[in-house]
Amino acid sequence: IFGFENFADNSFEQFCINVANEQLQFYFNQHIFAWEQQQYEEEGLDITSVAYKDNRPLLDMVLSKPLGMFALLDEEAKFPKASPASLVDKFTQAQKQCKWQHFKAMDKKDAAKHTIRVKNGNPSGKAKQITSPLFTIEHYAGTVVYNSEGFLEKNRDTLSRNVSELLGSSSNTLIRQLFKPLDDSARGNKQAVSNKASVSATFKISLLDLMSKMMSALPHFIRCIKPNTLKQCHNFDDTHVSQQLKYTGVLETTRIRRDGFAIRMLFLEFVTKYKSLAFTAQEYKVYSADASPEDLAHACKKIAKRAGLRGVQMGKTKIFLKYFHGESLLRLMETQHSSATTVNRIVRGFLARRKLKHMREEKARIERERREQLEREAAERARQERLEAERKAAEEAAAAAQRAAEELAKKQREKEEAERIATLRARKKREEEQQRAEEARLEALRVAAEAARVAKETEERIQAEEAAAKKAAEEEAARRQQEEEAARLKAEQEREEKRKKAQSDYQAALQRQGSNTSTLTLEPASTGSGDAAGGHGD
Repeated sequence: IFGFENFADNSFEQFCINVANEQLQFYFNQHIFAWEQQQYEEEGLDITSVAYKDNRPLLDMVLSKPLGMFALLDEEAKFPKASPASLVDKFTQAQKQCKWQHFKAMDKKDAAKHTIRVKNGNPSGKAKQITSPLFTIEHYAGTVVYNSEGFLEKNRDTLSRNVSELLGSSSNTLIRQLFKPLDDSARGNKQAVSNKASVSATFKISLLDLMSKMMSALPHFIRCIKPNTLKQCHNFDDTHVSQQLKYTGVLETTRIRRDGFAIRMLFLEFVTKYKSLAFTAQEYKVYSADASPEDLAHACKKIAKRAGLRGVQMGKTKIFLKYFHGESLLRLMETQHSSATTVNRIVRGFLARRKLKHMREEKARIERERREQLEREAAERARQERLEAERKAAEEAAAAAQRAAEELAKKQREKEEAERIATLRARKKREEEQQRAEEARLEALRVAAEAARVAKETEERIQAEEAAAKKAAEEEAARRQQEEEAARLKAEQEREEKRKKAQSDYQAALQRQGSNTSTLTLEPASTGSGDAAGGHGD
């Protein structure tokens, strides 16, 4: 639904829109102003009724039957020869009969002064005289001049026969069915044609349906104000805005709120919020929901008196205040809050300084105890360090002594091990020398035995040969005797060389052994010499 409209040329569309806004304004008045007055009456306030502009007579003039404007418009639209002039005449007759206060038909003299401008491609526009009858209606937002031209046609909302036949012959199946031509019986049935609802009737039904839905809901009214008609930013048209505020009833609402009581609070809520303004520390009393209305009302009067509020009304359960009373109470609360803040600041500052003093003394005591504790801990650490140093020194000395003893024992063990190894080596060397000497002896004995065997064999061969030839044998015996003597001498010479070599090896071994130990004896050497001598004797 558009807002209230008042153009240079207002037709049937503007009339319907303005009627809808009248209905919404009536609902707004009933919800705001009538409810305001009802609340005052329920609370028993001794004040005059809230004055506001009631537009119920205008709605009755338009919507009532059978002499309402919509009803007369539907009735006139049924006549084939009806015209705008006949429609305005019918409105005028109904005005005289019903004594309408908001309708006025304009005479020719006043209508001649009313002109409108149309573009027609010319930017400057040109004046156009309206020849059809005009009439005015005093709406809540102002007087509007309506042009009766087109009211009947727009209300009938019928298509011409040519248009219907054209759409009925469309190639689109849906459009062809919607505009299917009527048969002869249907064309002759005027009752069927007359039963078609007019635009005003449909609009009235839609408006009543809207109002029934709004009556069953909880309304919140939002007024949208356009700053200008050019849809431009930073462009504020004072006249246009003032006109909208007037048309939407905002100024009327503001006046009612200003003349009435804009602030209304329950006794308990008012006392709970503003009791600090009236009650001293001795009079302070906590009011609860169980308190009687008389006690709460008395407390409210006391608060209003001490706050200097004039014009306050006391209801049965609520206190009613003017709009400026709230500002006065707010200033008093701010002053009290500022004073309380100052006192709180001073007291808290005093308490904070005293606490700071105690904290500083406590800090000094704690620091003193801390220093003493640190000194005790430092002395204890020094003593522990001294004891630790002494313990470490003793442990190091003991460890050094232990290491020295271990080194000495190690050296002694190494010396003993070296002596043992040397003894073992000497013994082994001696055993090896004895073994080699024994082997040499055995070799000498083997050689001697071999020589004896050879000698025996030779002797036997000689004896055998002597039987063959004595002379040759003798010569051969002499020769052989010489050879044997030479062999014997050579064998003895070889044995002597082996003995000397064995003795020299033995002496060398004794010399090597003497360099390591002095415990060796020459007993094995004597034995060896005896063996050698025995072998030589053999």
